[in-house]
Parts: sequence; structure tokens; C-alpha cells
Amino acid sequence: MSTKVLKILAIDDNQDNLITLKAVIADAIPGTKVLTALDGRSGISLALSENPDVILLDIVMPVFDGLSVCRKLKENVRISHIPVIILTALKTDRSTRIEALEAGAEAFLAKPLDPVELIAQVKAMAKIKESADIQRMEKTELSTLVRERTLEIEKELSERKKAEEELQKANQKLKQTQVATLNLFEDLKKEMQAREKSELALRESEKRHRYISNIISDVAYSCTRKPGKSFQLSWISGATESLTGYSNEELMESGCWEFMVVESDKVLFDKFVSGMEPGASGHTELRIMRKNGDVAWMDSFVKCMVDAENTGEYLLYGALVDISVRKKYESELLISKNKAEESDRLKSAFLANMSHEIRTPMNGIIGFSELLTDTDISIPERDRYIRIINDNCQQLLHIINDIIDISKIEAGLIETEQVEFCLNDLMDSLAENYQVKAVTKGLTLNLLKDLECNSCSIISDQPKLRQILENLLSNAIKFTQKGQVDFGYKCVNDKLEFFIKDTGIGISEEHRSAVFDRFWQVETGLARQYGGTGLGLSISNAFVKSLGGEISLESTPSLGSCFNFSIPYNQSGFKTVEEKPMEKGKAEFNGKTVLIVEDEPDNFYLLNIILNKLGLNIFHAWDGAQAMQLFIEHPEIDLVLMDIKLPDIPGLEITRRMLVERGNIHIVATTAYAMTGDREKTLNAGCSGYLSKPIRVEELVDVLNEFLK
Repeated sequence: MSTKVLKILAIDDNQDNLITLKAVIADAIPGTKVLTALDGRSGISLALSENPDVILLDIVMPVFDGLSVCRKLKENVRISHIPVIILTALKTDRSTRIEALEAGAEAFLAKPLDPVELIAQVKAMAKIKESADIQRMEKTELSTLVRERTLEIEKELSERKKAEEELQKANQKLKQTQVATLNLFEDLKKEMQAREKSELALRESEKRHRYISNIISDVAYSCTRKPGKSFQLSWISGATESLTGYSNEELMESGCWEFMVVESDKVLFDKFVSGMEPGASGHTELRIMRKNGDVAWMDSFVKCMVDAENTGEYLLYGALVDISVRKKYESELLISKNKAEESDRLKSAFLANMSHEIRTPMNGIIGFSELLTDTDISIPERDRYIRIINDNCQQLLHIINDIIDISKIEAGLIETEQVEFCLNDLMDSLAENYQVKAVTKGLTLNLLKDLECNSCSIISDQPKLRQILENLLSNAIKFTQKGQVDFGYKCVNDKLEFFIKDTGIGISEEHRSAVFDRFWQVETGLARQYGGTGLGLSISNAFVKSLGGEISLESTPSLGSCFNFSIPYNQSGFKTVEEKPMEKGKAEFNGKTVLIVEDEPDNFYLLNIILNKLGLNIFHAWDGAQAMQLFIEHPEIDLVLMDIKLPDIPGLEITRRMLVERGNIHIVATTAYAMTGDREKTLNAGCSGYLSKPIRVEELVDVLNEFLK
């Protein structure tokens, strides 16, 4: 594509949608001029005045809907060639897509828009528009040259006819009288001079004609088709050598350009070139093999006529136009279309699966919560119901975390937090957590650690590394019915190479390249046996890359799979020592006072119950202003549990004010914001600790032990 400024016209009655489109296009294609219109009439006026390269058109608009606007655009000759991409969030059914294409739209995208897909479509349509503009310009220039040459030839023929008439008059005068012989010779001399001048002008005209013919980018030719369908080129012009690699002389010697046609397209040549009947004309698209071996697409135009001298021969007049660039763009557009359709299919399957995955734990939570209201159930049954509710809550939280992670990955917002931790402790913790799941299924879980305690302290993003290993271990146990699961790591040079190997169902070769794609699962539909969101491997792949590593898969169906990934080995230099485990569950706070800043009644009720059981004195504030007032009036407050999202003043702002008032107070953030970077924001604001909701009792007690004992 040329370096000209790209013009995009976006027509949408929603100003926010126009701002979003403008931002996405400006980010992906810097320098692009984005024109906007809030209705169809304004959009058509802008299209006529600005001649944009691509039009983005929303279907649902007042007065004129998007399809009506599209028809108006395509009916106008001045702007009918501008590609139109239909955008819609409501009408995404098949009939609407067909109606959009019948209205003249070149593409159809459903909201919410995939930025990558949108930019790919815009670029492809802009290329098509640019190619069409170039062809129109070239055709206009060619028409002008032909018209000018026609006028020149007509003028030359007129002058030649005039000269011949004068010569006839001179001959008549010669016959009429011998008396005027001397005068006749003089007249003949003048006539010959005029004729020489005319012929010189004719030769100059032919020279100009050959020059114009040779600079035209296409090829024009005429040939004779003799009985038996043998051909002989009689004339050829244009950019023959640059288009085919063969000179005019080589083609004239061959008799016809048929030898360049690729074997599979010769049936088209026989039908639309050599098989043309007198009086017929037409064109077809076929491929030729250039002299250097490259294949090029040609649009062949042919007109067949009978030889005027009745020799039984046919005269063919034709032209070859190189359409290789257009075919390339069409192929790229088709690939983009197929990718978009596949993305739509995967997203639909993902949403259906996600609905199932979310409703499944919700069914357990709601169902067993209702059973707990029965006063006749036994204590063991009640404990069992509570355990089931808790397990389903954890499953639901895992699904929500997966959705948040894939959203961050899609938006390119992955950030890593490099911290120092003991790798062996992490591996031991995973082995302990997954040992129960493995034993429950009758599997053996084996752990291999390569580093000793004095060298296993590393610097990396511990939460992301843990999540990668948890995703892979969960899959290994889920898809293994018998046998064992081995996992661990080896230190090779400056890398830590991790592996998770199972004896499960395995993955076929045709599916291995897609297992890391988002929304993809081998099993789809209602008969899926194993469940899951289909996001774990995609998230793991993105996290491994963010840590500077690569992930790979080796698998044999029915025998098992082995996932391998590596990350840099950044040794911290700190030698780990065995620490005595902290005593948990013992909470002795000797009447300490805690201020709870929380605007949600249920959240406060939960914290109030827990802290009351621990013997703590409690103050409660519903908003930031009340929290600041209580903090000033009660200097005995030892700890503040601060919600970040408050109805009046942000929690982090209240934190800063409290620290100005009393710098030694411990403030712990309690928030449902759990995105990457949120923990750092709270700590930078002065918080001593951070608890993400849902808050677990053990984590809360650990925080109280840390800051109140």
C-alpha cells in the first residue's frame, strides 16, 4: 500500500462507539484520518466530499438504518467503489449478514469488536480500494491516450485523402492537355513533396503510437486462427516483457501465448480464447507461467471476428491485464474472513461452555445453601453441605480468575512482579495440594526437584509460575484415569526447565497446534466429559512468554502427554534455611481495636462475626468521611481494614489522610480489585497489607497476627 494518509469514515449514532473506533484505529494505524458521522445523511455527505478509503457502518441507526445507508452509498457512482464494513451488536443472525452483503457491503463484523480482526479487515479493504483506484486511473489514462491517438489518425487520414484528391486532379489535368505538361510536372513535384511530408508525419505518428503502446502496463494483441485451430500472432504491444518475461519477438515466433498458460487452466483458454465463435466476445481469469517460473494471474479479454477476405480464418483481438495483486488481496481477505468466522464459532462455543461452567457451581452453592435452612439435618450432614458449598465457591472463583486473566491477555495488560521466593517450597506446596486429588482418582503423583536448598531461592513472578503449574497439573489429573502424573524441574545452564507428564488420554497430532489457542477445546457440545473453561492452556502459554520462556507439548493418544516449559534461572543469592512453621489458629489480641471501613452490609457482617469471635473491639464506618471522623475521635484504634471502593472518597485517599494524621497506624486494604498492579497501588499509597476478596479466615488471622501481636 502507498504511504498516503489513510481515511476511515465511521458512521454510528453512538458517540462512545465512534470514540472507541477512533482510538483503536489510531493505535493500530498511526497517522490515519478518522472521519465520523452520527447519522446516515451526514455519512453520505462526508463520503462524497472526502472520498474515504474504508467506511465503517453501524446497522442500527435512527431514520436511515445501516443497510439503507449502504444501498445509498452503492447507488452513487462517485462513491460506490468504497468498501463498506457493517458493524452490529444486535443483528448478528445469518439473514442479516446476507441482507448486508446484498446491500453491497464488503464485510460484516459483530460487536463487541475484536481489535485485531477489525484492523485486519480495515487494512484489507483499504488495499482493495487503493488497487481499484489505481485501475480506474490507469483505464482513464488509457482511454485518453486512445482518444487522442484516434483524433490524430483521423486528422492524418483526412490530410492523406486530401493529398490523394489533389493528385487525382493533377492526373486529370495531365490527360486533358499536353499543353500544360510543364505546369503538370511542376504540380506533380509539389504533390510529391506534400506526399513525402504526409508520409513523414505518418511515420512520426506510428512511432508515437509504438511508444504509447509500450508504456501501457497491459498487453494488447491480434492473431489469426487458421483452420485446425492453429494460431499466428500478427501484432502485439504493451508491457509484454515486463508482464510475461518474454519479448515481443519470442511471442511472435511461438504463434500464440497459449504455451504460457498453466496446465490446470488450459481448459479455460480453450473455452474463452481458442474456442470463441465469430461475433462472440468475453473474458476469463487464468494463470500463466512467466519466463522466470513465477505464476501470475491474468484477466483475458477476447473478441472474435471473421476474416473480411473470406479465407476461412478467424481474427482474434484481445488483451491481457495483470490481476496478481488483486488476487493476492482477495486471498488475504478470504483468509481474514475464515479466521473471523472461526473466531466467532469458538467464541460462541466458549460462551455456551462458560454458561455451563458457571451455572454448575452456582447450582451447588444455591442448592446446598437452601438445604442448610432445614433444622432437621444432622451436624455431619451440615458440615458436608458447607464443605460442598465452599468447594463450589472455590471453583467459581477459579472460573472468574480465568476470565479476568484472559481479558488481560487479550488487552495486552500482562505485567510481571519479580520477587524472591524458594522454588522448592513452591513445588512442595503444589505436591501437597494435588496429592489428595491424585489419590482420590487412584493416581500416583511424583515430584522431582533438581536444586538443593542453598540454590533454590530464585527471582521471578511466583503467582504466575504457580498458576502455570496449577493449570497443567489440574489438566494432567483431570485427563488421566489410571497410572501416574510426574512433575518437577531441572536446571539446565541458565534456565529452569519444568515438566508435567501424565499417562492420560493424550492429544492427537491434528489438535496439538491449537491447544494453546483461546476458547479452544478438543471436546465441544453437550457430551463433553471433562468440563473446564478451555482457557487454562492459553493463559499458561501467555504467562510463560511473559516470564521470558517457551512452552511445548509432546503427546500420544491413549498413552499420555508431557508439557514442557522453561523460564530464566535468576538465582537470588539468598540461601534458604528451614524455618519453624508459624502457629496458626492461636489468636490472642488482648482487646485490640479495629476500624472496619466497608460500605457493603454483607461484607461488614462477615468481618464483624469473625473479629468478634477473636475478642476484638470494632468500629464501623460506611464511607470515607465517617471513617476519618471515627479515626480522629478514637486514638485507641490499632488497625484499619480499608475497603478501596467507597461511595464518597476513594479508600486510598482516606489511607493517605489517616497516615498524615497518625503515621504509625497499620492499614490493610480489603478489596475486590484483584488485577495485576492493584496490590502495588495499595502498598504505594501506604497500606501495610493487602487482602483480596473473597477474604479467607486464615488469611485474615495471619494479617491480624502480623500487625496486632
